[in-house]
Amino acid sequence: MKRSHKLRLVAILLTLLLAAGAFSGCAASSGGGDGSADLLTTVLDRGELVVTLNLGNEPWGYTDADGGYAGMAVDLINGFAESIGVTVEFSPLEFSSMIPAIQSDRADIICTNLTRSASRATSVTFTEPVGSSYVVAVVRQDTISSLEELNAPDITLTTESGTVHEGIAAENFPDATMSSVNQNADAIAALKAGRADAFLTDLTIAEAACAADDSITYISTPVYVDTFSFAVKCASTSYTFVEAFNTYLRLIKGDGTYAALYEKHFGETWSPAYTELGM
Repeated sequence: MKRSHKLRLVAILLTLLLAAGAFSGCAASSGGGDGSADLLTTVLDRGELVVTLNLGNEPWGYTDADGGYAGMAVDLINGFAESIGVTVEFSPLEFSSMIPAIQSDRADIICTNLTRSASRATSVTFTEPVGSSYVVAVVRQDTISSLEELNAPDITLTTESGTVHEGIAAENFPDATMSSVNQNADAIAALKAGRADAFLTDLTIAEAACAADDSITYISTPVYVDTFSFAVKCASTSYTFVEAFNTYLRLIKGDGTYAALYEKHFGETWSPAYTELGM
């Protein structure tokens, strides 16, 4: 990040921390904290941000050839941590375990392509959007060619357990059978082995999976439009942390850093559609 933007973020952090002190009487427990401390203060005092992420989720989060953590989500959270002067401890979990991890203070933030929904907002506080994608159906080559074919009693759909894709499948294909699995890799294995007829997932994940295996493809018609955010524990003590991250996100969307990361991970040009979206 540019030095001027780092200085602006530091100034905003100080303002947020002062505001948090004024409202300390209404504080609730915070992720990774001691049950009462402001989350941002806790992270800064600790000097470390504890992050839970979902691997096998390329290009958002995955293990690279050297065994390290990589992806759009990883780069975003590393950049934020650097901008506030702390290190990152990654704690990979299956998708269904990530919200419980921040609720039980085993992690500070969920760092993945987490879909925003009203029901999840009762358990977590979302950041501003970090990305978006279509939800599509991955199928075996030369089997199913349209979404209409998926809504039948003899069709088995699979997806990663705990994701919104389960509800999307039930809403859009009520006559089909849903069979969730723990990880995206398990869903692809079930699809290839014939235990499932289609795998519902985000377009970016579908593209990566199909590029790696020419025995599968995806139906180009989208099932749903998805918007992603990171998330922290739903608590009054999370406010300044979320605002600090949102400030960082606005700054990198404005200075070209986000666009460069998007190009790196998705191979596409990104630019804000209008000022509010970008900033």
